[in-house]
Amino acid sequence: MKTVPTNFFYQISFDIGQCDEVILSNEADRAEKLVKLLVGVYSKHIDQIHSGLTLKNSDEGSRDYFSDLKVLKAKLEILKTQVENNLYKPQGQNQSGFVINNSAVNKSSNNYAASKDANIAAYLENLRQEIRDNEFLSSDETNEILDRIDEIEQIAGDPETKKEKWLKLRQMMGWISTKGPDVGLKLMRLILVVFEEKKG
Repeated sequence: MKTVPTNFFYQISFDIGQCDEVILSNEADRAEKLVKLLVGVYSKHIDQIHSGLTLKNSDEGSRDYFSDLKVLKAKLEILKTQVENNLYKPQGQNQSGFVINNSAVNKSSNNYAASKDANIAAYLENLRQEIRDNEFLSSDETNEILDRIDEIEQIAGDPETKKEKWLKLRQMMGWISTKGPDVGLKLMRLILVVFEEKKG
């Protein structure tokens, strides 16, 4: 029984891409922020997530966040494979996929959805901050991209069918293709993360 939303697979794919981007950027501040974000987000999904990281039990000066990102990326790739092949078992579920704690099934589902929404909100804010901090973008370009991010978020939250949402997002693809690989790929990954799959 498949219990993990497709969005979770896209989220993992997005985060693997984030690891690649930050490692290539060689920016220590971004590496530190992403390591801490990933540990916080996936601590409930990856058992012993701190294993192999320099983040735990080390002094601030001895932490190698780029090494940590490589380790986390490998863990995420394993998790992605598990989700893709329906082998991932969320905590609190037995082998059949049924909730085995004392909470109601609806309450469990609502908690997972709330957690997922919180994670997406964190990614949105992180992306917005990266755009604001991008010194290669003019003020007009920065504002335009931030407006588009707001638009993607609004489309994702609209009570429409999957097809209707995609028609709106498809109109944005041409504009995204003009933004260069760095910003363009970030926006494409954002669409994969926030685009809620609904039958339409």
